[in-house]
Amino acid sequence: MKVARSDTEQAAEQEIVFPIEGMTCAACQLRVEGALRALEGVHEASVNLLAHRANVRFDPRRTTPQSFVAAVDRVGFDASLPLRPVTLVEQTRAAHERRQSDFLKLFVRAGLASVVAIFAMAASGHGAMAGSEHGAMAASYSMGFSWVDAFVVGASLALGFSIFERGVRELYLRAPGMDALVTLGSAAALALTAGAWLQFASFHGQHHADGIPTLVAALLVGRTLEARAKGETLVAQASLAALLPARTVLLRDGHAVPVPTRELLPGDVVRVSAGEAFPCDGSILLGESDADESALTGEARPVTKGPGDGVIAGTRNGLGTLDVRVASVGDGTMLAAILYSAEISQRHRGELEGLAARAIRPFVPTMMLVALVVAGAWGFYAGAASALLHGANVLLVACPCALGLAVPAAITVALGRASSLGILLRRGSAMEQASAVTHACFDKTGTLTTGHMSIHSAHAAIPHTEAALRHAAAVAEEGIDHPLARALQVPRAASHGWSRRVVPGRGVIATRLLDAIVVGTPAFVAAELHQSLPDEPKEFGTPIAVAQNGIFVGYLLISDTLRPGAAELVAALRRRHISVTVLTGDDAVYTEMILAPLAVEAHCRMTPDGKREAIEALRAKNPKCVVLFVGDGINDAPALAAADVSVALSSGTAIARSVGDAILLHDDVRNLVPFLSLARHTVQTMKRNLGWAALYNLLALPLAAGVFEGFGVHMTPTVAGAAMAASSLGVLVQSLALRWTTLEKV
Repeated sequence: MKVARSDTEQAAEQEIVFPIEGMTCAACQLRVEGALRALEGVHEASVNLLAHRANVRFDPRRTTPQSFVAAVDRVGFDASLPLRPVTLVEQTRAAHERRQSDFLKLFVRAGLASVVAIFAMAASGHGAMAGSEHGAMAASYSMGFSWVDAFVVGASLALGFSIFERGVRELYLRAPGMDALVTLGSAAALALTAGAWLQFASFHGQHHADGIPTLVAALLVGRTLEARAKGETLVAQASLAALLPARTVLLRDGHAVPVPTRELLPGDVVRVSAGEAFPCDGSILLGESDADESALTGEARPVTKGPGDGVIAGTRNGLGTLDVRVASVGDGTMLAAILYSAEISQRHRGELEGLAARAIRPFVPTMMLVALVVAGAWGFYAGAASALLHGANVLLVACPCALGLAVPAAITVALGRASSLGILLRRGSAMEQASAVTHACFDKTGTLTTGHMSIHSAHAAIPHTEAALRHAAAVAEEGIDHPLARALQVPRAASHGWSRRVVPGRGVIATRLLDAIVVGTPAFVAAELHQSLPDEPKEFGTPIAVAQNGIFVGYLLISDTLRPGAAELVAALRRRHISVTVLTGDDAVYTEMILAPLAVEAHCRMTPDGKREAIEALRAKNPKCVVLFVGDGINDAPALAAADVSVALSSGTAIARSVGDAILLHDDVRNLVPFLSLARHTVQTMKRNLGWAALYNLLALPLAAGVFEGFGVHMTPTVAGAAMAASSLGVLVQSLALRWTTLEKV
């Protein structure tokens, strides 16, 4: 049962992210999460196995970050707190650098272990040849060869020391994980070799001195490849973090001063030269250029920028030099919001990941029990050597890592792919629901339409003077902040010297010397001209009448317009057998006119609660339906919260963005189609990963236990260790394939 926290507790709540070293499998992740959640004052704790980070929300009045480090240490892992407050961008960079450093160390150790393994196999072959060709020399040579065995075994154990050290610690803490299984299996293989060295009768032929170096090499090579693959799953987040420049040029007292980006404050002015990345979110004070925003918004075309326009941290300046006033820095930037959403989305576990987590919890203890039973059975029928051999095989071949990585690896790669499409996913588990959407419900204004009034058509009183009609309206309405006025305004209209008188709800009169322009409702313009006007055009739109110097000039019809690609989106959803419904607060006549090209079902005059109830009614009618809702306004928040999958537009209200499972960064509704396609491929990959992990264990464990030895199928500890490493790698490779999967587009 969830216990509600008071407003005071929520206000005092703090959040911290810190690195954790030493985790190798999902069992490790669950153990660390359990230790952190057990602390008093911790409201929520989640551990990211791929990024090796923990996120803890806590009450600082009841606990401290230092207690988190101590709790992690008690369960056998290493945690550290940052020496100074760091932004999420800096944390992501630091994590990427740690991964690269860890990969390099593993690569070197794996290379050395491989050399030792090759030497061991060569020495073993040479010893066998010496024994067979020289007969009497064999006995005298074997003692020297034992010293070679001791060397290769000792070198291998030294290279794999970190694995065995963690395994011993896990056993000591009674919290066994992957390394505990490897350590026990390797110890059993070493015991077999020791028995052969000591020439125990029952250990004849169980000489695994060359196998132990091969086993260690296989483990280290497997973990090296796994570390590389894990790094690749997080490459999208690392690439985003790398966009932010480490240093920038600050304008201070008229001087250009290079400073670290982290020292910028809101209100500062920075100079961004051609080709440089913007260090902050802000607005342009001076200069004109264009910006490449493709890395964050998915918009491939350069965006023209000038004074007053906004810029986004991490995007790249074009050919001009710009002076930019800082609005947001660090964790307040859009770049940090994307990284944070990626972090948040990985904390939410869906049904498939929950299933894997439930399977992992008892996995390691169960495998230890199975190994004990197998060893006991073989010991009873075939002696101690067979008991050690088959027990070692079971311990080494068992792999919870593949189960633990099956879902988060696919989700992590999908997050990176989604961000490249201009989709910010805030809840990774939403992928599961998005893959099965049956109904798509849309808000109308600002979602399927632009949400901005614009000129639909011009009807000049004198033919071929439409341009003059539009210009007159733009001059009269310049500088007036009203939705209808903004629809008539055009950039850089030549309106110097004009004075304007606004008549609320009716129109505006602009005058300059002997010139006068009247723009407004037909009734208002007719009253100003003291004459009746021609009949209004029989077309869809709000009619605006324009007169200049006492002469009627014509009508402009203005209306909201469909977003580009709205019709293609609806057609693509129908091809996927997804029903489309529009839920809007507008009246039926206006809605029907706007949505006529889409030919969709629309429910009009709907309150915010009415939209929510419409979604609930769909579920009541068909309990198996999965509802997607797309909206942008405050009135859409209840529907966004009620839907199985909710998508908000980045231009929408803050409350809509906070409720949405995903955000369309570029407001291009057509991106919903590749998003749904990506969700389907991601869930398919999750299921393949889980199937592979389950199939591997179902096949490998009987082989390791010797079930098929009667058919001539045998397994050695070396093969068991290599198979275990390959199982995790298979899951990661399947997940990485999502980066290149072809997605359906409009």
